[in-house]
Formats: sequence, C-alpha cells, structure tokens
Amino acid sequence: MEGEFPQPGRDEQTEGKNDSNQSSAENPTYKQKVKTPGKTYLSRLPKVRSVLKGGVAAVTAIGSMLIPSDSGNISQEAAQAAAHLPPGISQPGEFLKPPQQFQYVAQESASVNDSQSNKDNVQESIPLEEKDMQTRFMEAAEKERKQKIEALRINETAQEINRNTVIIDYAFSMENPRLQMMAPQASQELLFKNILKDDYVSAEQLEQEFGENFREKMDDVWKKYPKVALAYYWLNEYGNHGIPVERSTSTALEAFGFSSEQSDFYPLQNLSAKADTNISDYEIKQDELGNTGIFSEIKPELLIDVIKKINNVHPEKTRFNFSFTLGKGGFWVITKEMVTPTEDIPNFLGLFDEKRDETVYFPETAIGSITNKGVRVVSQTGEPINPLNKEEMEKEKKKATQALIKETTYDSPRFSKVDGYNPANASESLSKIFKVVDAFPDSIFFAAAGNNIDDLREMKDQQPNNLVFVAQWNSYKDGPDGRVDGADIYFDNYFFGLGAGSSFSTPAISALADILETYGLDNRQIVSTLRSSCDLVSYERDGQVFDADLFNPEKFKVILETLKTEQELKKVH
Repeated sequence: MEGEFPQPGRDEQTEGKNDSNQSSAENPTYKQKVKTPGKTYLSRLPKVRSVLKGGVAAVTAIGSMLIPSDSGNISQEAAQAAAHLPPGISQPGEFLKPPQQFQYVAQESASVNDSQSNKDNVQESIPLEEKDMQTRFMEAAEKERKQKIEALRINETAQEINRNTVIIDYAFSMENPRLQMMAPQASQELLFKNILKDDYVSAEQLEQEFGENFREKMDDVWKKYPKVALAYYWLNEYGNHGIPVERSTSTALEAFGFSSEQSDFYPLQNLSAKADTNISDYEIKQDELGNTGIFSEIKPELLIDVIKKINNVHPEKTRFNFSFTLGKGGFWVITKEMVTPTEDIPNFLGLFDEKRDETVYFPETAIGSITNKGVRVVSQTGEPINPLNKEEMEKEKKKATQALIKETTYDSPRFSKVDGYNPANASESLSKIFKVVDAFPDSIFFAAAGNNIDDLREMKDQQPNNLVFVAQWNSYKDGPDGRVDGADIYFDNYFFGLGAGSSFSTPAISALADILETYGLDNRQIVSTLRSSCDLVSYERDGQVFDADLFNPEKFKVILETLKTEQELKKVH
C-alpha cells in the first residue's frame, strides 16, 4: 500500500466558493445542560393514525418522502401534517434499496412494529379528497421545516471552509466529484475475486448467461450461483455507501451557512481487495436450514496502518468519520424459515375464581361462567373442561405453538441484517474500535452507533475520550431509531432531510466539527462544544427510562454566532 497517498490536489470545481479569513477563538463557556424528560427542541407533531371517515385525517408519507421533524412552536396547519413513519423509513440502509427480487425482513424491534401497524394505511384505501388534504398538510409541514432550516444559517452567502475530517467508507462509483480520493479505488472485480475465490464468476460471463441486465435478475443468478448473487447483494447494500455519507456532510454544512469544495475520502474496499493481505475477513455462512449469509469484519490492525499513512502525508487530518462498525456484521439471505401461523395459535380467556383466589384460563372456544362453586368451564358441546392456572395455560399455549411451526420456502430470497454492536457481539466489536481509537489519542473519531438493537452501554467505562458515537433520533417516537442505546450524541436526520440511519447522523456531526475548527477550536474543545450543543432528554422503552444527549441545532447556532462575533472583534483589535 506504499505510495497510495498522493499529495492533496484540489479540483477547480467549486460550489458557491467564498474566501474567508480564519482566526483563533477561545472555547466559550456554556450553561450546563438541563434534563427535559420526553421533550426536546423538536415539538413533536401529534401522531394521527386514523384514516376512517368521521375521524381525523391522517398524513402518510407518499413514496420515499421523509416526514420532516419540527422545532419550537408550530403552526396549526403544520401540526395537522402529523404522520406515522411510513413502512421501512426507520430501517437501516434506507438510501440503498435491495433489488426488487428481494424482500427486506426486519429484525424484532420497536421500529418494525411501528412499520407493521401502518399496513392498514395503504395509499389505495384513502379517498381522493383525503389524499389531497394529506398532500396539502405535508407541503405545509415541509415548507415550515425548510423555513426553520433557513433560520439556522449564520452566513447569507455560504462560507467556504476546508474540511480536516477524513471519511473512510465504501465507494466504487465516482458519481460524486466532491470525493477527494486519498488512494486509488480498488475495483469491484478485485474485491469479488478476494471474497469468492474459487466461486468467482466474472461480470462478462454473467452477461452471457443472463443478459446485460443480469443485476436485475438476481433471483435467476441466485439459483445457479448463490455465492455470486450474495456478493452482488452485498455490493448493492454497501458498495457506494460513502457517497450519501459525504452528501450528509454537505447538507449539514449548508444548514448553518457553510460549504466545502471537497471531502477527503479513503475507500474502505481497499482493506479487502488485496489478495495477498488478510485485513478484512469475509465469511460466507450457512445455517441449519441452508440459508446463506455474508459477514465481514474489518481488522483494526490494518485500519490503524492506513490511518498512520494518512497522518504521515496529511498531518493536519486529525478527525475521522466511521459510518460503519468494526465488529462482525452482515446479513442473511433467507430462502427457508421456520414459521408459526399466528392465526392458528390458540387463545385463552381468563376469569377470576374466588374459590381458588386466582385467575383461571380456558380456550376461547370454550364457555366459562362464574358459579357459587367457582369458575365452571364447558366445551361447546357441554362437556366439562378443567380450567388452567397461568403457568399451566402458558405451558399449554407454548406446546400448541411449537406443534404449529413448519418450514416455509420463499420463491424470492429475503434479507435480514445483523449489526456489529448488537448485544451478542457488542463487547468484542467495541474492543476493536477502541483499539483503533487508542492508537491516535490526538485525533477524534466520529463513529456510527448502529441501527438495529445495538447497545453501547456495556463498555462505556472503557470508551476512549476521543471517540464519539452518533445515532439517529426519531422525534416521532421520542427515542432512538432502531433501539440503539448508549450513543454519545443523537441527531435528528429527518429534520435535516437526511437519509435514515446512524450512517448519516455521524457525518453530519463530523461536518459540524469542521465548522468549529474554523473558529480556532482544537479537537478537545470541539468535542466539548458539540456536547454542549445537546439537550439532555429521556426516553422510555420496556419499562426502563434512558437518558440521551440530543443535538439541538438552535443551541448550536447560538454557539456559532458567539464564536463568529468573537472572531470579528479580534480582527478589529
């Protein structure tokens, strides 16, 4: 990998380029955060769930539109634009849709349940006049969101800044000219050869067998070359992940009146595409039903080596954006599954039996009555049935449920993602990112906290001070998206119009760090200031109360205005 890091050479392309002077500014003192349980700077639009005639008209998202969040007091019209999150909007990887031949299978989470509850709100079932009303409400809410974003700007004309944060992520495409590559990109072909080895099939051969549009025929490819199809599925999900990641930095900068010509970018696929190195493990697994999965694990040792080489050539680059997890993560492509038909699971009714001083249970198909001798239960034909206590009822229900389980085969494979920081892998995965961060104590690392049942609290006492985990906040649920606990900063992607997932919350925060650097703040002050820009809030789940630091854009604007004023005063004197 020697010689991969050329001296930086900037393209002449600019977007609203404006020269600006930079000066040093001391880190101001800010008020201590006050905990505000259940309330944030986002005055949550009331959830309207009903689309029935005579009820309150609901607002649903049409297509892939993101429902905007809101802040401060909201107008009556915008308040009516409340919406339940559309199905799939809270799922990880929203920016990258799986091929139509695959269906996304969500893991057990609160966000999945919310998605399921929307199935009745299908667009076709809504009367035309209500659709028009919904469209007007959504347009009003979006207009107000944009006005609030516009109010965050501290510069009338975007101020051009230099970014000293390096994005390390996957990018095979060069469709985004803003990416300043710090190393030549390894090709898709080289990566696939390393992953698939003897199972590798070239794109030319796939074109000959399945046609030029073979990427749209993954079901057919899967039947003949399942591992090859799996690699292409991985490519679809992650291959150009870094492009919308970089786009999120631009959006965050623009919100506060700044811009950057380009972002320094290291292609993460380079860690896996060299056949003579083993810096990233790719493993193809099969479960007991024959489902196939692909899992990758980035080796911390070689990531450390890459960052050292970046530092040698670019010593000013002291911040890094990781919109990926270092633990073993990936996905299963499911063709077979053990399924229990929920409609066939027996239900039980309960009555309180004073004689037994407890609630007794019986099948809902039976008839129960309270007599002076206690609860009496008979079948529909009049035969007596012994009522069950709670333990007996649960045992009977479990036995009946297990008897109903059967193997189901799907015509088209389904996709189930596994995050690196889920409870089963959290300790091992977190220790790996800690190892990378500890090797560079003078740098800051902004890292995605995950999207699906990830818990970072277990090793919080071991987390390096220069590591900031960022997760997405869902203002409609007053809590994190995807049951992600223990992040250092939560960020509302919807308010800023970003894609769903902590992958996009993280670069937004790292972009704000670049703004703070323009006012002379060092890395320690940057982290402190970002934390000072948060509100301490709380959220509830499963009977537990959690605390969280939620980024407040209005508070951050006040901080920027203070720094800007100090900088201007220093110029005068």
